Amino acid sequence: MRLYRIISINHSWMQRLIMKIFGYLLGNETDGVLFFKEKHLLLPLNARYGPVRLRSTMSRLLLFLLEKGNIGLIRDEHIMKNVWEIHGLKASGPRLWQVVNDLKNKLAKVGVDNNFIMRVEGRGYLINNLYVESIYIRAAWVMLDNFMLESQNITSFKLVKE
Repeated sequence: MRLYRIISINHSWMQRLIMKIFGYLLGNETDGVLFFKEKHLLLPLNARYGPVRLRSTMSRLLLFLLEKGNIGLIRDEHIMKNVWEIHGLKASGPRLWQVVNDLKNKLAKVGVDNNFIMRVEGRGYLINNLYVESIYIRAAWVMLDNFMLESQNITSFKLVKE
């Protein structure tokens, strides 16, 4: 990961630029579930359900499915590589199936429909992303001069490599 320091930009333009995905809303604002990606936490907005913490691999799986769900079918091989193998873990078809089913059970415990994650036999998974919304946060203004930003092909302002 390359880090850069922002050294001179227009602050009003910056306010719109520095946004980071904090998590996801699954469902609607009254009966949905918030997924806090850094805390590995599912927090239902409906008082009928309690919060559920996910293990790190399961959280990475959910995050990967949410990030890639808008492209359609997510192939098994692609999931196993990005959720397990690049983190130094062994992946297999049965292990993927087991973790997906455990994830579906945890999602059901907070009120998410069982068809949110759908299996396409022998190929991969689909996400019913009709009710998935990214939640963004802004960088704190107090720390703007020290703010570290990941490079994402940003060319509109001057960057100094740290």
